[in-house]
Amino acid sequence: MKRLICGVMLSALVAASCSVFETSDNGDLDGMWQLQALDTLRTGGTADMRDSLLFLSVQMHLAYLKDYRNQLFKGVFYHFDHTRDSLIITDPYYDNRAAGDVKTEHTDDYLGAFGFEELDQRFGIETLTGKKMVLNNRQYRYHFRKY
Repeated sequence: MKRLICGVMLSALVAASCSVFETSDNGDLDGMWQLQALDTLRTGGTADMRDSLLFLSVQMHLAYLKDYRNQLFKGVFYHFDHTRDSLIITDPYYDNRAAGDVKTEHTDDYLGAFGFEELDQRFGIETLTGKKMVLNNRQYRYHFRKY
């Protein structure tokens, strides 16, 4: 009888844990990405960004932009949609846990550090592996390495 009760309890625990924990379908996109270089598509110029400390982190359904040089801002959360050849980030919120995350209504110097002139961004994915990612939008090509 004790074995039966233990078996039922263990089965219930396993079933509950499967429904509590979600898994991500993001594949190689998940992780913390450091911006290494930024190409200007219009001029063909390239900026070395390795010392910029600009990061894009992706987990589950959120992308997080963070400039680790700028201690005044914690970062910006985005929702995203990822397909095989595109990444679309939308609906930005400034990370401000004390006052509640604040919806971003306009671009500013913080988002400008990432080359964003619009709040929502549509990227083409040129390369995405477990170590390297290259994205492009209408103006820039972003070269990232997984950190």
